[in-house]
Amino acid sequence: MNRTWTAAGALGIGAGLMYLFDPDRGTRRRAMLRDRLVHLTHVATRGLRIVSSDLFHRAQGAVAEIDARFREGTVNDHVLVARVRSVIGRRARHPHSVEVSAEDGRVTLSGPVLSGEARRIANAARSVRGVRGVQNRLEVHGHEDAPPLQGDPVRQWRLEPTPRIPELWPRSARLVAFASGAALAFYGARRARRFGLGSIGLGAALVARALANRDLGLIRDAFASGIDTRCSIDVEVPAARAFALWKEPEVLRRVFAFAHEIEPTWKGRLHWRVRGAGTGLEWETIFTRQVPNESIAWRTVPGSIVEHVGSVHFEALSDERTRVMVRLCFRTPSVGPRRALLGMFTRSPRAELAEDLERFRAIAGTVGTSIELGADRHGSRNGPRI
Repeated sequence: MNRTWTAAGALGIGAGLMYLFDPDRGTRRRAMLRDRLVHLTHVATRGLRIVSSDLFHRAQGAVAEIDARFREGTVNDHVLVARVRSVIGRRARHPHSVEVSAEDGRVTLSGPVLSGEARRIANAARSVRGVRGVQNRLEVHGHEDAPPLQGDPVRQWRLEPTPRIPELWPRSARLVAFASGAALAFYGARRARRFGLGSIGLGAALVARALANRDLGLIRDAFASGIDTRCSIDVEVPAARAFALWKEPEVLRRVFAFAHEIEPTWKGRLHWRVRGAGTGLEWETIFTRQVPNESIAWRTVPGSIVEHVGSVHFEALSDERTRVMVRLCFRTPSVGPRRALLGMFTRSPRAELAEDLERFRAIAGTVGTSIELGADRHGSRNGPRI
């Protein structure tokens, strides 16, 4: 066995030397190898500098937080109100509608909020350092019918509390995970039987999570069966209005966070340009089904680099209320596009689709009878209206 490995190594070294010292192209190949090594050195140096700086600042922040826990006495009420407002802004779609007051460390919350946000806002206020108690006087509304809650929110919002382990890891955490995973895999390779295999599997999972910086389930779906996600939402508009809005390419572009452009082309086709890992992806779709006020379905044209199928069903719950059910599927046969497909989502596809549908509900419920379709997610207005 040792002789076999020695012979294979000698053959590899010989082939490499012949490749680099070829009389005709050896000089160019050596220059390209040197440039590539210099580039990788610069990238590694910059990455280490960023990671070391991140680790230092996180450690400094942790020490400061612990010190403040022990040293901080009574907090000024104005400071407390500012702290509470800062956390509410990340958990409410309309934070300006929430009124915050404080007296002797006790915080009072009032104003109109949506039913799914009231508990989340109160819990966030209780978690603020210096808060001794929270009096919840929030007015709960089932939908955006109160004047302060009408219109398209000015910022994106979280549908759920921030997870204990964020789905996007900082570089320092990725470095620690990569080193730990590599050490576990190496240790498992030197062990026998089940314990060794378990260590190898856990180490490989940590390495994959650190390199891709995505949820392991998303990595598995992107490289195996593809991404298949679905979600539904109730909107306070008739089914006919929801159906009409969903047929507009500009509305789709505003709704889907992964889409950079969705533009109509010839014969009713839509050209999609979406974000991806390293490079974007593009494809064209055709409508396969359009049943007025009931359903819409589309798929990519044959020969597309990505096989995408989408459908929307509309269920009229009443004259002014509609349930919208969306399903999106993405598959690709080759590894390169699969990696780009992985970059379309920064976290769980279902969670992102749920936020997309919340954005659609805000668009559909916009005050008035018309919607400025040219208004993008950042507020620019340069497009047609309906």
